[in-house]
Amino acid sequence: MAAKKEKIGRWWTTEPGDWEQEHHYYPRALNAQLHPLVTSFLSLDKLRIATRYCHLHPETDKEKLLQALSYVPKHFRWAGADLFCVTNEMAQRQMIVIETNSCP
Repeated sequence: MAAKKEKIGRWWTTEPGDWEQEHHYYPRALNAQLHPLVTSFLSLDKLRIATRYCHLHPETDKEKLLQALSYVPKHFRWAGADLFCVTNEMAQRQMIVIETNSCP
């Protein structure tokens, strides 16, 4: 039997064991899986990621990149970002990061 949910203003509390993901996500999100290339990339350590990035972008300061990759946020730990492949008017392709999910 599920625990009784307490309403606080417009919000309901959710206790461990109360969460039913099918009530909160659409079916495609429930069944989503990371692409194998993304899984492989995310398994790399920070030094390997920085080395690969600096190989493609030699103008990058590797130490500053490692600092950025090692940063642990004090606030907004739930913040996230999306990565987009974009092309400018001169047909130059690049990946950009769009910050999302930082609402407190």
